Amino acid sequence: MNYIIEILVFLFVFSLTDFVFYEKKRLHKYIYRFTFCVLLFLVAIKYYYGPDIALYVPLYDGMQDVFFVIKEKAYIDEYFEPGYIFFLSILKTFGISFWMTTVLITLIYFYAIYKVFQNLKSFHVFALFLLFLFDSNLIIYEYRQCLAVSFFLFSVFAYMDRKYFSFLVFAIISILFHKSAVFVFIGFFLATIIKYIQINNRIYVLLLISYVIMLLLPLKDIIQDIVSILPISNSALSSILHHVNLVSRFQSIAIIYLFLFFSMVLYSDSIKDKKWQMLVIFAFIFIVVFYQFYFMLNRLRSYFLPFIIFFAINNFSLSINKYKYIKQLFVVVIYLYSINFIRGYTIGQLELKSEVGKSTTIFDRLYLSKEEIINRNMNRASLYWDKEYLNP
Repeated sequence: MNYIIEILVFLFVFSLTDFVFYEKKRLHKYIYRFTFCVLLFLVAIKYYYGPDIALYVPLYDGMQDVFFVIKEKAYIDEYFEPGYIFFLSILKTFGISFWMTTVLITLIYFYAIYKVFQNLKSFHVFALFLLFLFDSNLIIYEYRQCLAVSFFLFSVFAYMDRKYFSFLVFAIISILFHKSAVFVFIGFFLATIIKYIQINNRIYVLLLISYVIMLLLPLKDIIQDIVSILPISNSALSSILHHVNLVSRFQSIAIIYLFLFFSMVLYSDSIKDKKWQMLVIFAFIFIVVFYQFYFMLNRLRSYFLPFIIFFAINNFSLSINKYKYIKQLFVVVIYLYSINFIRGYTIGQLELKSEVGKSTTIFDRLYLSKEEIINRNMNRASLYWDKEYLNP
């Protein structure tokens, strides 16, 4: 079975306990801790897994120690960011294996998520379910961006606590791990302007209307023209153009975004926690502008998704009786979407001859050697990129 689907089904089942045992706060707390630890464990035990190992394993195997990297300026690379190369070289200096490297990345990310979700007032397991449902690729495959997102989350907390030096350090680290963080931090700085603007219901109405309009506009040509004049490197330009070429107006997730914006219109007057509002509104702007460019949006959305989840859950649950049927319908829609996603993803994975998504964990070492697992999974990854990626 596919590894992502196995984890998603586990979270699907346990997320229901948030609604079944809503009044039992103490039990809810224990279930959340259990689910969080199990999810962390399941993600950490993946072993040379997924299509991206075709890039990451050769890079790690050929990595020199940190002293060599500094001396020879080996951190300058056309494809990989210098922060990630330094990160790997430090671990290689201490003899850390590739698998332990992925475990460390997982621990850093989950610590960042723990810091975000400790702000939740309820529905913690449901929040974990939403996070994995909408960001499983980041959590499982995308090591560089996973680190960049983690340090972005740390930087936001530092900024909110007015620890501006720590914010600057975390921001630089995030940018050094993945180039997409540059655009996110530009957006973050623009978002700080929003806090000086009086936010009311009209902001969310405007977002909802803009989103509907963006569903209809042909944005591909406009964005390509804008990107082509940006003062960025050729590799960054190629990456961006690759992302904006993947366009779709009609996506199943459109209904989730529509409900999200509509719900914010209904509940905006009840928002008590203004601390995170400017960040979440700018995240909504990202969604509105880049909705059609789903590949790029998924990259950018990962930075803001944890904050969107906790902000939305906290504010939708402030009043149990206010528009309760809208909230209940939204939850039902999310579960229906997840069922459709699980079904579609499972069918899609079964059609892949490479079997690149087939579960592989550290426990496979009980009956297969390390070399056998690596050779098998690297062949799967290579076949996927050569024959199946973006090929119908």
